[in-house]
Amino acid sequence: HVYAADGATPVADAIVRVRTFDNLAIHEQVRTDALGRFEFPSVRLGSFELSHWPSEGGNALVTRSGSIDSVGQVVVMNLVRPPTTQVVATVVADGQPLPGAVVTFFNQQAWAQRTSAADGTASYSYRGEMPLNVRAQHPTQSGLAAATVVLPEDGATRNVTIDLSQGSIEGFVRDAAGNPVPFVGIEAVSGNNVQVAYDQSDADGRYRFETIAAGAPVELRARDPENQVQAVETVTAIAGQTVQRDIVLPARGTIELTVVNASGQPLRNAYGFAEFE
Repeated sequence: HVYAADGATPVADAIVRVRTFDNLAIHEQVRTDALGRFEFPSVRLGSFELSHWPSEGGNALVTRSGSIDSVGQVVVMNLVRPPTTQVVATVVADGQPLPGAVVTFFNQQAWAQRTSAADGTASYSYRGEMPLNVRAQHPTQSGLAAATVVLPEDGATRNVTIDLSQGSIEGFVRDAAGNPVPFVGIEAVSGNNVQVAYDQSDADGRYRFETIAAGAPVELRARDPENQVQAVETVTAIAGQTVQRDIVLPARGTIELTVVNASGQPLRNAYGFAEFE
């Protein structure tokens, strides 16, 4: 049978395909009856792949594998559709709809890209069970982006608003003693771990992000160029303003290691390793 996402409602007239692993280029296709049933009466011995496909085309909705090990063996295998969630993203800036923004819907199961319409909306029919990332990029400022996460629910419509009103964040990267540290890479990361901007402190240790989406916190992550230890600051940009925030790298120390053999004599050319916890 092919069932809807609830695992109980049969799906009539659904496309089902089977192919064997000894010849993946060829498949056999049938459609389910009124009760959602399908049958392939003469599948070759060996491993096979069974899949359910949407009528409108695209990728398989669900795929399962199995094997027929002996002549006359009957394999019973049901296919359950993943949840289908309608996602509607509205992109705004300074309180107004923003047309022309690039909106990307993505996770490990899906990827799709849309352009927001005159009313700022972009829609996607998502089939899957994993949370879906929705990221919007400003149509004229490639460095200005914001993202959110949608939780799927079969048959539901999820409306999300992504605000691309912008502010700036600037400050210094400093060491534990307060001295500016030059040439440190800094990334600005949204709440769902998507990088939205990158900069490097200049020769005076100063950094600046000109266009950060306002209203949603971002993490500023900087790594000490000497030991790669990361410092993190959480900042929320304010529309039309510049927020000042310094990033302080963790203090450094020195470890001196003497390696000796079983007799307590110094051992030359040994390697020592230090791991950060």
